[in-house]
Amino acid sequence: MSRTSELPKHLFDTAMEFPRAAAAFFSLAANNLTTREKSIGKERPVLVLPGIGTGDITTIPLRHSIKARGFSAYGWGDGGISRGLTDKEIKTRLCNRLDGITQKHGEKVSVVGWSLGGLLGNVASQLYPYMVSRTISLGSPHIVGMRPDDGVIPGLHRVYNWLNGESPSPEYFAMLVQQSPVPTTSVFSLSDGVVNGHACIRPGNHFTQNIEILGASHCGLGLHPLAFKIVANRLSHAEEAWKPYKAEPGLRLHKDVPVPSRDEVGQALRSYLERNFSPTPLAAA
Repeated sequence: MSRTSELPKHLFDTAMEFPRAAAAFFSLAANNLTTREKSIGKERPVLVLPGIGTGDITTIPLRHSIKARGFSAYGWGDGGISRGLTDKEIKTRLCNRLDGITQKHGEKVSVVGWSLGGLLGNVASQLYPYMVSRTISLGSPHIVGMRPDDGVIPGLHRVYNWLNGESPSPEYFAMLVQQSPVPTTSVFSLSDGVVNGHACIRPGNHFTQNIEILGASHCGLGLHPLAFKIVANRLSHAEEAWKPYKAEPGLRLHKDVPVPSRDEVGQALRSYLERNFSPTPLAAA
């Protein structure tokens, strides 16, 4: 199907983002999922990272749900927002946060990320697998740079440039499309009105899974009862005892996509960065 023929549906999905997010919130309240399975966490640490331009306030319901199941849930904790795939954000801010939590608990950290937060978790798992035990992403476009349609709504790249004042690192974008060294789950929706759901399907291995929540919105994924249920289930398994999530009503399990070659990644990322970011990096991945 051509990009033009997909446009009307995408515009409808975008227009319905907030009504669907509100519906997810009220459904969450009705299900009262935050009161179940309180003993499964055993105080194991979980870092929850919000989307671009947002802070810890947006992940309060998700962190409350995780805490209610017995985990120790953390946010950024510094009053700041998630900005982008830059050295300052990843090698300083995120690394320091992971190190602090790891030192406190004496064990690796599970990272749950919403949108950009999931991309940060992906990169962190590859740079710091000794501090990250698993990653779970919600509506995170891991292969955004590999898609001809750019994978996100128009204007989001301008928000990124405004927040960071620099282009994202090709090094980190190249990491996003590689297989994860830790167990990973990508939760997404093909009805997402902010990112293209197909860009959320990760290249896989024997401990990677891609799970679609049917009809969910981007803004509602961090409030959706099924997302909370999946997150709790994924966190409950020991790293060495990972097993895939079982299909159930409201979900669709997707096969992972092939891992692209280095040449494919380099060419696609150079084109993507040239189209959307200024100044353009001189070197591709």
